Amino acid sequence: MTKCREEVWDYNNGFVICIDTGEVIDRIYDYSNYRFDTEEAHNRVEVLKVKGGYSRKYHDYLALERRAKRLTKGKPWLRVNYVKLYEQGKFIKTITSLRSASAVDRVINGGIHEVLDKIIKIIEDVEPAALARTERAKYALAYIVYLKTLGKCIDLLKLVEMFNISQTTIKRLEKIADRVYSKVSILLLLGKSMF
Repeated sequence: MTKCREEVWDYNNGFVICIDTGEVIDRIYDYSNYRFDTEEAHNRVEVLKVKGGYSRKYHDYLALERRAKRLTKGKPWLRVNYVKLYEQGKFIKTITSLRSASAVDRVINGGIHEVLDKIIKIIEDVEPAALARTERAKYALAYIVYLKTLGKCIDLLKLVEMFNISQTTIKRLEKIADRVYSKVSILLLLGKSMF
């Protein structure tokens, strides 16, 4: 049995559901000796619907889970963050690839995460369309702008290895970085002390 941080009791269907994974953990059993007629049973079910309040939420979770599984079916490199999916109820930054996760981990472990986040924030203010990319491409773009600010040479192979992005994508990001750098350079130079 998996450990869940929160469980939902669906009294209508008689299930106990894990919010983290959307799996049915157990069934709700009624071992009481008391038997009642159909009208009383109907009233009891109505009371449980009102008290539980989870039936609609549970069906929404199931629909989200089915959609997530359909989107990632046959794609073992994709991972779904079910906690974030259930909290948001939308597929915004909930499905990530293993390559993106490993690239973001390398950025975080490299110690330049805070600097790149600041650069991404500046780029977002100046030219938000440049950030319509995957997480690792955003970090790669910010890293290229960071290197240009420091006046360092851009090592294409190092960027390919660091961010798990093709050379073609890195070259495209360099062109975007040149366009963005002309708008962002003054802001970056004024805030150079933040690096």
